[in-house]
Amino acid sequence: QLLKGILHCIENGPPGVQRASIDLFYSFVIGGCTLTRVPTTLLVDAGAVEILCKVAAETSDQTTLAVLHEIAAFVPTEMLTVLIEEGALEAALNTIQEDSHPMEQLMALELVVSLAKRSPAKTAEAGAYEAVKAIDNEALVPKRNKIMNLLRPLIENPGEPALTNIRIGGLKY
Repeated sequence: QLLKGILHCIENGPPGVQRASIDLFYSFVIGGCTLTRVPTTLLVDAGAVEILCKVAAETSDQTTLAVLHEIAAFVPTEMLTVLIEEGALEAALNTIQEDSHPMEQLMALELVVSLAKRSPAKTAEAGAYEAVKAIDNEALVPKRNKIMNLLRPLIENPGEPALTNIRIGGLKY
């Protein structure tokens, strides 16, 4: 009930209440130790992804993108489609392409990196490779290069099996 109330304030509250609600939600999801954090699967089940993606698309807020990154990094693989379908990737790519603050762009790149690692085909289909290619900020270039290296095999050889060591379970050595 508490999560639903906070999500309601994020979605429908005035800007000041929305900002405070996002900060509180961030502390529940990312702050503290691992044992006291809200599990990412509960966030997906509670409907947080849809609301957070909507807010991220409207505001390009760094804190909202950080929560989406946390969900993308730790949610089970079968729940990643919810994140992509609700618009987390589009919100991150729009933040990257807009003339937004570099820290917001960095958080958006973090979200794209986690999605590119865990769901490279969907990330490539959404146009992430072309979107990050245009980044010229020196501080953001390492993240840009990481995304491009993850997606390059899918872009250069469409329809062919990727010549990479990335598998469903992660990197195989």
